[in-house]
Amino acid sequence: MAKLRKRRYRPSIKSYKVDLRTPQVKSKKLLKGRYFFFSLFLLILIFYLFLFSSYFKIRDISLKGTSRVHSQEIWETLKPILNSSYFASNMIFFKTSAAEDLLKEKIHSLKEVKINKKLPSTLEIVIEERKPALIWEVEEKSYLVSEEGVVFAEAEGSYNYPKIIDKSGVNVSLGFRIVTDSFIDFIVNLIAKLPQKTKYKVEKIIVEETTFDVEVKTIPGLSLYMDTTRSVDSQIINFQKALQDAAKNRYTIYRYVDLRLENKIFYK
Repeated sequence: MAKLRKRRYRPSIKSYKVDLRTPQVKSKKLLKGRYFFFSLFLLILIFYLFLFSSYFKIRDISLKGTSRVHSQEIWETLKPILNSSYFASNMIFFKTSAAEDLLKEKIHSLKEVKINKKLPSTLEIVIEERKPALIWEVEEKSYLVSEEGVVFAEAEGSYNYPKIIDKSGVNVSLGFRIVTDSFIDFIVNLIAKLPQKTKYKVEKIIVEETTFDVEVKTIPGLSLYMDTTRSVDSQIINFQKALQDAAKNRYTIYRYVDLRLENKIFYK
């Protein structure tokens, strides 16, 4: 008969996980989690303020350096840009260079424009306006022409600027450069120097076909035919010579003096 072997009793061994971390370690981990969620919330808040909040929406315009242009005209001109998209009127995304170009293109009296952003919602627009140099009259309409030769406004009322009467019938539009800088310089110098060196003053200037040749109507009524590509001084000197020659020969010049040729003078 087989013997039964007794089993030895072996107590079961259970493992327990013991958290050996100190309370300080737990606190640091908790703070890191809170810091992460706070940073995420702050980032979302900033993102919202920049993109969707009206806080950075353009609401005001500050103009500097202008006497002819008003803020309402600026607003109306900038509308195509401000209304082009949802973010176009946001100060952060507003494109100043495109706005500057648009203002100079549409408002012809502006020579230079600089736009500065003044957060949160103001555009500071610094303007340099065109300065009138003369009045251009064609087909009974008068225009102001700048020092650069650009037609920038209709001349309404009376102005104390040289008057150019254009008989060529050229089409004139605002923003159109009708004459060169050198033509402007010639006219300005002529008006200043002619009365200084003679007894004559410029009343008006007539352009028949080209701005290279002009008829200068003077007070008391004599006409001077001049070449605007040549020196003002040399032609005034020739005019003085013509007056001296006429006086020497006891001749009165009553109609014109043609000064367009450098070495020849014609008068009548």
